[in-house]
Amino acid sequence: MRRLPQIILLIGTFALGVAATFLIMRRHAGESTTATDSSAQEAKALYWYDPMVPQQHFDAPGKSPFMDMQLVPKYAGDAGAASGTVRIDPRLVQNLGVRSAKVERGALTRNVRATGTVAFDERSVAVVQSRVAGIVDKLWVRAPLTQVKRGEPLLTLIAPDWTAAQDRAM
Repeated sequence: MRRLPQIILLIGTFALGVAATFLIMRRHAGESTTATDSSAQEAKALYWYDPMVPQQHFDAPGKSPFMDMQLVPKYAGDAGAASGTVRIDPRLVQNLGVRSAKVERGALTRNVRATGTVAFDERSVAVVQSRVAGIVDKLWVRAPLTQVKRGEPLLTLIAPDWTAAQDRAM
């Protein structure tokens, strides 16, 4: 009988925690929306553009005729930023603990250890096909990823179709 009040108290505490979290999240979402709405109303958009085609400018908001996505406003305060500039929200920079300093040339005073992966260049891989049914008589290159120079034999192939054609030609 003693467990029933404990269960009711536990459920009540859980419900109170969920309600408090919901109210805090709702209040925080309302503040951030109000702040962005007021800043958007204060600044007048110079023009709208499609992020995928930034050189094309539009006079009014709407959908892009190129990518079927919403146009993004370009404000007067953003005019000084060069194209290709990365902007990070100051709150995010502070939360991550990003530090910036003046660049100086010098020697590293500490050893830097980093992990990495060594892999071959897949763009330089060539596929060699005989395009004929045959039997491999001798294999000159046995291990995968073995480097082969131009003119070096890979294998000796016995192809009945080729030998039959040679016999007819003689």
